Amino acid sequence: MSGNFGTVNVGAASPQTIQMNFTFDTAGKLGSTAVLTQGAPSLDFTDAGGDTCSAGTSYSAGNTCIVNVTFKPARSGVRYGATTLNSTSGAVIATGYVVGTGSGPQVTFGPGIQSTLGGGLSAALGLAADSSGTSSSQTTSTAQ
Repeated sequence: MSGNFGTVNVGAASPQTIQMNFTFDTAGKLGSTAVLTQGAPSLDFTDAGGDTCSAGTSYSAGNTCIVNVTFKPARSGVRYGATTLNSTSGAVIATGYVVGTGSGPQVTFGPGIQSTLGGGLSAALGLAADSSGTSSSQTTSTAQ
């Protein structure tokens, strides 16, 4: 079982949730559920609530339950996740996979330090800066 959220803007929540439907092959008691992003909880993929898979509940073979998943990417690029059902001993007994793509810039630029390049200039033809922040410009000027 798998679900694809498609492309979602970085920092925005997906407009939809995906229902991860699980069917039990054998009878047993559910220990816990987890929604993971690349193995870690509470990141890009999270439990949206309203689940029917409940820890401590005994299920018979053929019973089904649902975990609802939402996507809110923290970074751009493809993000991979999973929903797991765990036994009372903590062993993973079922896994459903999810994927989504965060859309946005890889880098953001803060205001930093602003500096004035010169006065009395009418049009800049070019501007260059080296890695230490030293800048130079080529301009045309007009008499004032």
